[in-house]
Amino acid sequence: MNRQKTITIPTHVLERMHDAFSAWSEAESALEDFLLSKDRSFLKKMTQARTEHEEGNVTSFAELKKKIYST
Repeated sequence: MNRQKTITIPTHVLERMHDAFSAWSEAESALEDFLLSKDRSFLKKMTQARTEHEEGNVTSFAELKKKIYST
């Protein structure tokens, strides 16, 4: 038996699924932001990284890539 590998979905159903997935993605992102905003260790690292960046203590992507792949 050779079965067809495609299905037909009404446009309005597909649109509702898209809207639901988008809402889920936004909620997931908001939850992640909330949880990170409560993580003292993460906030400390971000503050340190921002300070280093503002002071000019940065490394180019090429240098980081070379360092990562040379080990």
